[in-house]
Amino acid sequence: MKKVVILGAGMMGHVMAKELIGEKDYDLAIADFSEDNLKLVAEQCPGIKTIQVDFSKKGEAGKLVKDFDLVVGALPKFLASDTCMEILETGVDMVEVSGLDYANKPEADRKAMEDAAAKSGATVCLGIGLAPGMINVLTAHAVTKMDKALKAELLVGGLPVVREQPYEYKLVFSLIGTLGQFVFPVKVVRNHQIEVIEACSEIKQVEVEGIGTMEAFTTNGLTSLMHTYRDIIPDMKEMTLRYPGHTEKIKMLRDSGLLSYDYIDYKGAHFRPVDFTSDMLLPKWKLQPGEKELTAVFCDIKGVKDGKGVNYHYECLDYFDDKTGYTSMARTTCFPALVMAKMVTDGAFKYSGGLCHPEFIGRDEKAYQALMSGMEKKGVFYKEAVTEVEI
Repeated sequence: MKKVVILGAGMMGHVMAKELIGEKDYDLAIADFSEDNLKLVAEQCPGIKTIQVDFSKKGEAGKLVKDFDLVVGALPKFLASDTCMEILETGVDMVEVSGLDYANKPEADRKAMEDAAAKSGATVCLGIGLAPGMINVLTAHAVTKMDKALKAELLVGGLPVVREQPYEYKLVFSLIGTLGQFVFPVKVVRNHQIEVIEACSEIKQVEVEGIGTMEAFTTNGLTSLMHTYRDIIPDMKEMTLRYPGHTEKIKMLRDSGLLSYDYIDYKGAHFRPVDFTSDMLLPKWKLQPGEKELTAVFCDIKGVKDGKGVNYHYECLDYFDDKTGYTSMARTTCFPALVMAKMVTDGAFKYSGGLCHPEFIGRDEKAYQALMSGMEKKGVFYKEAVTEVEI
């Protein structure tokens, strides 16, 4: 019997708990600060142990996980980052979905994390969700099929099926995190170098069969790829998908100062405009119970094979699951981590050379095939198409 603890009982952790509670060889627990979140999970997952923990307090994460065999991380990125080193020092295996904002950490911090993971000997799968996660896996897998990689363009988005004006958008993860995509500078890779560009400065339209026109804007989703694959793929960027016109509407809010993260004083109140705007948008953007949404993924990796230009195209269109009540974003984000978690506890996957970024799974053919097979068994499918292109 493996002792497994899920960190975070929010939108993603809740789904993980419902999926893992059926594993007969797991003694399952879930930890969160919110009593309401824990109560809801307990009601829907009989037999799960709930633990109230304030992960913002230093030392709490390490103290909690040391008696477990596996940690499954579903904390928000800002909390996951702060707790990572504590968990690494325990030597407990971990699979998590956020990526810990690894790519934006100073070089010294990244090295410290890598060294701690290597020293621990534990298998630590970092950012094995959707983005980061599957887009990294697919990119690395495509590169293994090429003699030389040239470019990677990775498009991902979660959207409502029914489009309602004015924003034609509903939340599928953190609201603050969603708005941050329109505010903070974006990192891309050009000619093997990391470049910083303005948020939303690059927008393109994409035609999607069965849906119509979407727009994509460049966001900060390259994560670890910008460090691990920068010498291999000279040009890389990640883009977020929305319905046409959405980006310009949010840019208008940003350019008006309504998404500012700087505190202001107004009529005796001291607050950040982004917090006020978030509170105003939440009722309009909140996904209602049973409301249908979809997740779209389009990855194109161009390169050279046998002297000819080649493009590996991967795509996934996943929809809200009426049977389970899972959102497509939860399915496409949680399921990769759950498949890898089972592989780790079964002894089918081991990585002890430092942090295991998702692209390292993609370049390992056996691990890649096992992951994709596990995803298909859970009903999430990625199509692959290979075409010749001009170079």
